[in-house]
Amino acid sequence: MTVRGGSLAATAAIAAALLAGAPGASAAVHQRAAASGALTINAAPNPNTAGDPVVIFGDAPAGARVVLWHRVNPAPRFTPVSRTTASATGHYEFTRADGVVTTNRNWFIVVNGRRSRIVHEKVFALLTLNGPADTNVVTGAPTTFSGTVSPNHAGQRVLLQRQSSATAGDDWRTIDRGRIAPGGSYSIVHRFRVPGDANVRVLFPGDRRNIKSPSNVLSLQIEQRQNPKLTIVASANPIDEGQSVTLTGVVAGVTSPTPVTLLARTARSGFSPVAVTMTDAAGNYSFSQTPVLSSFYRTQALGLRSAVLFEGVKDVVTASVDQTTVQAGQTLTFTGSVSPDKTGHVIFLQRQNASGNDWHNVEMARVGAGSTFTLQRRVTVPGTKVFRILIPGGPENQRGVSAPITVTVTPNASPLT
Repeated sequence: MTVRGGSLAATAAIAAALLAGAPGASAAVHQRAAASGALTINAAPNPNTAGDPVVIFGDAPAGARVVLWHRVNPAPRFTPVSRTTASATGHYEFTRADGVVTTNRNWFIVVNGRRSRIVHEKVFALLTLNGPADTNVVTGAPTTFSGTVSPNHAGQRVLLQRQSSATAGDDWRTIDRGRIAPGGSYSIVHRFRVPGDANVRVLFPGDRRNIKSPSNVLSLQIEQRQNPKLTIVASANPIDEGQSVTLTGVVAGVTSPTPVTLLARTARSGFSPVAVTMTDAAGNYSFSQTPVLSSFYRTQALGLRSAVLFEGVKDVVTASVDQTTVQAGQTLTFTGSVSPDKTGHVIFLQRQNASGNDWHNVEMARVGAGSTFTLQRRVTVPGTKVFRILIPGGPENQRGVSAPITVTVTPNASPLT
């Protein structure tokens, strides 16, 4: 088999037509590719999530037999996997179905003894993460995180990571480790020492079979152990920005109304008094607060000090898409806003996996002026796709997610270009 593509002149002509961007340039490119005998190959999506379908497409001489070859890491050799015939306009397309592409691999096509370039398909492993049933975790208590890794990487490490609260981005640091069991499961027990919010995930570091792969993210509220002589609890934790929370507690041992002071701080400030109230005769007290930012609260009474209570405030994300029914190969545009203002903060477009129990980042952008955003995603495989927008937590607020957005992708009668 001869290992060469089309002529240098033909390739240059095709590139020039693409750069020109003139009306009909795309069609002209493919017609010239077909006429010159140039071979092109593309794969989408790339990178892909284990088990999701992949489309391999490109140009070949009209009517020619096209053979798709692949090499699956760590296999040393390529083997043929599928065959088709290029259309009259010089297009071809292969679809690798659900559950086929689970690990890294390489593709090329062969036409009339000539070989295309090699496409390196990168594949995320599929990680699940489960945490405690109650997302309010007490400092020092053992907290178990468990899940699965697919495909199985038995014996390898996974890292429990916590999102850094020092930046308004997507920075993570490793706080614990575990090992994947023979069945593909893992379990990590961790103790949190400091109260506050904690966005945690598990990361598979990657190997020859799969690239570095994160799990879904869990949001926890870490609270101090209560002082039994002066308690403090929240009616809801976390809350969305704009919502109110009621803080209640008991001053033990009192038999008449007693003054209680509420103190608060955020990532921007230290503790300072924000309200004063009187208990009832049994020592019960109550405060209503509407924090814009995630806040720490504590109370003081009779020389006593309560535990520090962390109240998480989640960003509120609104989002919409320009089309809810599109043909394969078209590009979707997602727009929306974040409250409170998060201008400059990283934001992600996520897609739900086929099983419906996990989300994966597929595009990234920054929140623009006025706390608005725009993200785009080309869809290449027919079917029902569910997306959402996620803004990671930062030093001031917990992460926020939009409502799910369902898009129907219909088959395209023409091969992808």
